[in-house]
Parts: sequence; C-alpha cells; structure tokens
Amino acid sequence: MGPEALKRQVRLISFAEMWAWLVPLLLVILIAAIIVRNRQTLGRWLGYPFLGGGLQAILPALVYRPIITSVLGSGVLSETPDLIRVEAVRIILRLADAIFQPLLTQAIVVIVVAIALIVVGILAKPKQATAEPQPAETV
Repeated sequence: MGPEALKRQVRLISFAEMWAWLVPLLLVILIAAIIVRNRQTLGRWLGYPFLGGGLQAILPALVYRPIITSVLGSGVLSETPDLIRVEAVRIILRLADAIFQPLLTQAIVVIVVAIALIVVGILAKPKQATAEPQPAETV
C-alpha cells in the first residue's frame, strides 16, 4: 500500500461520508409513504425509531474520551514514556473530536426531531366514528 492508494481510500471515504445521509432520508421517505396515514402513526413509526437511533448515536459521542484514553494508556501505549503517551493520547483525542463532535450535534438534532414527532403523535386526536342516524321504527 503506497501513499496513492491511501489517498484514494481517503477520497472514497470522504465521498461516501458526504452522501451517506441520503440513505436514511430515503428510508424515512419510504416508510412515511407506505405506512404513515395520520399523525398518530407518524409518531409511532418515525418518532420512536428516531429516538432510538438518536440515543444510540449520542452514547458513543459522550463516552469516547475515557474509552480512548484507557485503551491507549493500558494497551497500545503502555510501554512508552509518559511524555510521549500524553502527547499521543492528546493527538488521537483531537482527531476523535473531529468525528464525535459533529456526531453529538447530529444526535441531539435527531432526538429533538424524534421528541417532536412523538408529541405530535400523542396530541393528535383519533378520528371520531360518525354515528349514522338510524331510521325510526314504525309500529
């Protein structure tokens, strides 16, 4: 593997990252088109999955720092001098910040949208069945 192959891989990952949001968006549109018929089902079929996805995305964004620090300190960099270990951990955490800070923002937005969808679904009034007038009985 040379630098040119590595450069191609980074460009491919960057391109995929730029357009990766389209796949979930298309799935949401497909679900909405097939299943959602009123505001109650909107909260049930989109709100709760969004909430679950947002919570799954926010968890790694909140705990990555202690995990990376402990893994590097106890495993990979355990035999290196303290000065080098501190700098290596700092550099790797700075790179991880570039990944996890946007993820945290996106997860918060997804959770807010999910809560809004769930609230809309809960506040939606079910359709009242209209009672048809019954004919009067004649004796």
